[in-house]
Amino acid sequence: MTAFSARDLAGPLGALARAGHGGAALLIVKHWGGQCHYVGQRQHPGTPLALLVGLDAAQALADILWRRGGTRGGQLDVVSPAALSPAKKGDIARAEGTTREVARAAGVTERYVRLVRASDDQPARKERPRDPRQGSLLD
Repeated sequence: MTAFSARDLAGPLGALARAGHGGAALLIVKHWGGQCHYVGQRQHPGTPLALLVGLDAAQALADILWRRGGTRGGQLDVVSPAALSPAKKGDIARAEGTTREVARAAGVTERYVRLVRASDDQPARKERPRDPRQGSLLD
């Protein structure tokens, strides 16, 4: 298995790690990596997530997911452990091409590519060249 730590996580699991539940975030990646899970707004001791990481960490993750709101609600896309190596994240952040092209080449989801590219610790990407055939909406 690839060596990684909680600081390598992005998105809701990264927020969970920053909230003091790094071990729980790593357990989720280890057991549910590469899968999508629904996390209910209110956790109780019998939910699969609470059984895996404990009630406090499960409720903290639910709060993070539901605070973000939007149409996804409690949908948790768990990144594959193979995608978490710092070298792989750096490759994703520096890769040229569209989100879809980079995701296919790296073997990760498009959402993970967007999360890595948007994270604060990644260098800014170069601007895409402007298509001269496209007009400006501001002119």
